Amino acid sequence: MDLLLIGLAIFFLPHFFTMLRAPRTALAQRLGEGGYKGAYSLVSAIGLALAIWGFARYRSGEFAPLYAPLGFARHVGPLMILVAFILIAGANMPAGYIKSAVRHPFLAGIALWALAHLAMNGDLGGAILFGAFLAYVAIDAAALIGRAAPARVAPDWRYDVRAIVGGVAAFLVFALVIHPYVLRIAIAG
Repeated sequence: MDLLLIGLAIFFLPHFFTMLRAPRTALAQRLGEGGYKGAYSLVSAIGLALAIWGFARYRSGEFAPLYAPLGFARHVGPLMILVAFILIAGANMPAGYIKSAVRHPFLAGIALWALAHLAMNGDLGGAILFGAFLAYVAIDAAALIGRAAPARVAPDWRYDVRAIVGGVAAFLVFALVIHPYVLRIAIAG
């Protein structure tokens, strides 16, 4: 469990630092935008890898049930995660109807992903891991309230098609390869 907590702390450190706009800008100017993004990505990747490793170790050993998973979640959860992947892919497109309809599709996708996992699991480690992401989304969304909305461009449905195809492909890779073989976490059938 310690490795999970350390990984989450390292992962979220640069994410929370980004919310401090003046220090973030000063560091980006000192390191250069590329240097800042590189350091941000490296620290985040290390933290995420440690959190995933810690969660996988926890699941294989010290598993601690906390609450009963919601009965409907077994059926609805995978659909929620599929939609989450599509929202995340849509957030990374220049302009589509997904991005036009959902102000922050990346945050919405992460929230949906975390909620689905919280509903489908019921253990302490899952509550910590997915609860941390859900809490971060809430904090980041609150931090965005005061900021101006990003400039909108005319939506193009072709970006939505790409987001859907990319989201479905990523979902399938995670569900069929990464979850069972890399993370060694079985998906209940």
